[in-house]
Amino acid sequence: MFKLRDYQEDAVNACMDYLQSKSKKPGVVVAPTAAGKSWIIAEVAKRYPDKILVLQPSVELLKQNHDKFSQLGGYASLYSDSVDSKEIGDTTYAILPSVKKIARAFKEKGVKLVIIDECHRGGANDESSWREILKHFSGAVHLGLTATPKRDVNTDTYKYFGQPVFIYS
Repeated sequence: MFKLRDYQEDAVNACMDYLQSKSKKPGVVVAPTAAGKSWIIAEVAKRYPDKILVLQPSVELLKQNHDKFSQLGGYASLYSDSVDSKEIGDTTYAILPSVKKIARAFKEKGVKLVIIDECHRGGANDESSWREILKHFSGAVHLGLTATPKRDVNTDTYKYFGQPVFIYS
């Protein structure tokens, strides 16, 4: 059985504390490349009791993140043309462009948490902007993960995800 590293467990616990706090502010987890953000996402998704949408910017990350969730014993739907699956379930992994036009369908299914991997991408000028998608989930909690806590080209992201949930140091 897979066991999270101590700092991954700390990140997951911080996320769960944040989610239980009922904060309406979007939160962010900052952890370096190769820190295992996919495992953090998977464990948070496994522990969260309500419906979840996990967004990532690419099909490669979709497969990686979904695989980690499966390895932890979870079942999640996939929603992406790139993997020939358009299933919406209690936990759904999807790529941004696939969800953009049908975000309302996810909201109608009762999604309460939206996790955005690589949240430093997809700013206001991005065609597949997570910001456009998140407008449909105003009642849900938004949690971003990134290895890039500051980027001059996309400061809009950091204004949005202003609530640090966990910062690996």
